[in-house]
Formats: sequence, structure tokens, C-alpha cells
Amino acid sequence: MAKVGCDRLWVAVHGDVVVGLVGLIHAAEEAEIEPLVVSEDYRKKGAGEKLVKTVVSEARNLGVKLLNVKPVARNTQAIRFFYKHGFKNLGEIELFLDLSGHEWEPGPKLFGCRFSL
Repeated sequence: MAKVGCDRLWVAVHGDVVVGLVGLIHAAEEAEIEPLVVSEDYRKKGAGEKLVKTVVSEARNLGVKLLNVKPVARNTQAIRFFYKHGFKNLGEIELFLDLSGHEWEPGPKLFGCRFSL
């Protein structure tokens, strides 16, 4: 939260209950959405959409050219949500070599390579 600051943090409220929040880390012509959190009971009810629209509007007002978000690859629900809201360009890919023996789920194929989530 220290990177975001209170002037770039918005909350979604239902009645007197905070149900979500979004932050914008701004650096010149680039910015990152971090965090975006919506209470599980309020997902798919419009809170996340309103938060994203708010932060996108603020980024435009600040003259941001590239706005990014970094959902965890296994969070397919979040990836679909952001895709639906216009985040359709890949910028970074983070790969892991798991030395723990953890069981990973089958994931997408990119550039002819099969990945796990």
C-alpha cells in the first residue's frame, strides 16, 4: 500500500460495508493496477467493474499510456475479468521452476509450449 498512497486508492462500499478496493501505482506514462480486491460475496455483482472503470479513468486523466495488471496465472477468473475489460496485450511472462514437488494444474499453450498453473 505504500507504493499506492491514499490519493490513488479507491474503495467500493455497499451500505456501510467496504466490499472492495483498487489502487493505482503511477510512474510517468505507465501505471499498474495494484491491488484489486473484491469480497467474495460481492464478486460478479459489478463492484470490480466499477473499481476498474474508476482506475482506468484516473489513468487516462493522468496521461498514462500503458496500464498494466499482473494477475497470478492460475487465477483464470481474474484473467478473464481483465480480458473482458480490455486488457488484451501481453507484456511480461513470469516462469517458475518448481523444486517443491507441488502438483500443478494443466495450463495454456503459448508459442508451442505447454505450461502448468
